[in-house]
Amino acid sequence: MPDELPHAVRTLLGELRLLKDRSGYDLRALASKTHASRSSWGRWLSGETWIPREAVANMASLCAGDADHLNALWQRAEDERRARQFADAAVVNGASSQVNGEAATDGATRTMRTAGATLPGDLTASGGQPPAKSRRSLMIFTGIVVGCAIIGGAAGLGIGLSLRGGPAQGPRPYTQWLARPEVLSRLQMWHPHSDQRVPYSQSRSFQGYRTDGSGYASMALGLPTPGPNSPDLASGQYSHRITPAELLSGDLIINPTGDAGTRQVMIFDKWLDGDRKKYWVYQQRRGYGTDHLAVSFPLDGSSQYHAYRPLNIHDVGTPGPP
Repeated sequence: MPDELPHAVRTLLGELRLLKDRSGYDLRALASKTHASRSSWGRWLSGETWIPREAVANMASLCAGDADHLNALWQRAEDERRARQFADAAVVNGASSQVNGEAATDGATRTMRTAGATLPGDLTASGGQPPAKSRRSLMIFTGIVVGCAIIGGAAGLGIGLSLRGGPAQGPRPYTQWLARPEVLSRLQMWHPHSDQRVPYSQSRSFQGYRTDGSGYASMALGLPTPGPNSPDLASGQYSHRITPAELLSGDLIINPTGDAGTRQVMIFDKWLDGDRKKYWVYQQRRGYGTDHLAVSFPLDGSSQYHAYRPLNIHDVGTPGPP
């Protein structure tokens, strides 16, 4: 496992790997019994990507583990992981402020020299050492300049944060950054279009998520349980609008209008024809459950169905979070 993993994450993964070894399952067996890919299990258990809560629950069920204990370990690891991310972001902001402060100090010095001012502590011609009085003046001057730089840097950071919409924000509302193949692997964990599919319900839950359309999409994207509803998924907090031509596997098609009986959320898979009129989607279908089916809801400007790109999704080979 990577050395930089938080302690709680290493503890969780260590217990999961031990549980896997004791059960006799290899990665191929886990993949066949959970419908998550072998590579996904490999990345999760090695610490390369963050393991979702539902995968931990599946391992507990398959390998006769203590589900409550493993869930508690996952939550502790998730809290520590997100705290580490937030601390790293704070360090980056602090480094930026320090650079701005140093630039301000240099600028103040250049300005005073340009104006012809004699700076305290300038070397004298005799021996290159300033007199004691100049050294004291230099210390005072340095303290003033550094203090101003720090204040200026803090003020600049405060202004920058205010321009971004208020005080410093914590981690994003989603729990992890996912590549598209990972989203598609997670979709299989509810066994679409099979006898093991999850029945549709707006009041029940599975693996912590509502078993309706928005709950299924939230699970696939690793969003907080029990999952935001359709209008929230379509908001700028979790996704942004794209054109139908931009749709890629793992993007969303949402009808956010009306009430809970008319709204719909589908996860786009691929186009069915060259005209882009029909397309395959994954969906928690009313009266059925988890399904993989072809639909033809129009996506033009007059339609109530629109294409959305989740904010925490990226393509293989491209960077993760900005």
